[in-house]
Amino acid sequence: MSRALHRARTAAGVEHGSLTTFRSTVATQLAEAGLHPSKSQAFLGHAHVTTTMIYYPAVDRVDEVADLLPDLDV
Repeated sequence: MSRALHRARTAAGVEHGSLTTFRSTVATQLAEAGLHPSKSQAFLGHAHVTTTMIYYPAVDRVDEVADLLPDLDV
């Protein structure tokens, strides 16, 4: 997987980035799109929503995302 990512990165002209980097980017983009944290958790395959929430503070609209927390069915 890492070699395939390295080849794709090189072909795209992207100097830096790992699988973890891209996974974090997806989590942040889901948060920025306003996807409910529990749905992001399922999409990303996290066992606990707390893992998913690590990426939510990176969102510009932190207050809007925080408003979703009471809706969690944990």
